[in-house]
Amino acid sequence: PRSAPLEIWVYPSADDFRDAQMPNSRESIAGASYPGYYLIVAVVPDGSTNEVGRVVLHEVSHQVLYQATDNPFTYPPLWFDEGMATHFQVGGTDGFMEMVVRAHRDGTLFDITSLDVSFPYLPAQATLAYATSWSVVEYIEVTWSDDGISRLIAAFATGVPYDEALVAALGVDSDELNEDWRTWVASQAG
Repeated sequence: PRSAPLEIWVYPSADDFRDAQMPNSRESIAGASYPGYYLIVAVVPDGSTNEVGRVVLHEVSHQVLYQATDNPFTYPPLWFDEGMATHFQVGGTDGFMEMVVRAHRDGTLFDITSLDVSFPYLPAQATLAYATSWSVVEYIEVTWSDDGISRLIAAFATGVPYDEALVAALGVDSDELNEDWRTWVASQAG
């Protein structure tokens, strides 16, 4: 993949940020990454170093994953992309595990494959999708370590279908990963 300097456009308020977005964009987002353009846009109010660590690191992670997996066939599944970005951001994940455990208990937890391509539009459901994605990446790291994450990134870079990448990197397909992750989530209750 080609490389270029990364540009970061910072907006001082959510209103300014929304004014710069496409019509009908999600109102609940605080940043966006445009990997093909090497561009990040983010809301960072004056003096808010916490938002730099949360939003900017999240969006930089998208750029890095794009560079690492760029191929002419496919992108990694959205749950992995957002899970990695949320995993590497600083802050903003407090309560995510409790949210995922509660959704599992209530029968409202997403299956991993339902988050392959898109997230729900409604803010509460979108937050659960981010929490779900984060927890799947946490599970992968706990189970297969950073080596498993690295193998998965390398497998996604080949452009093979998601299940082939998962089997090559972790030895499980998406159904097995989903089942094993749910078992792990249930064990986190308490």
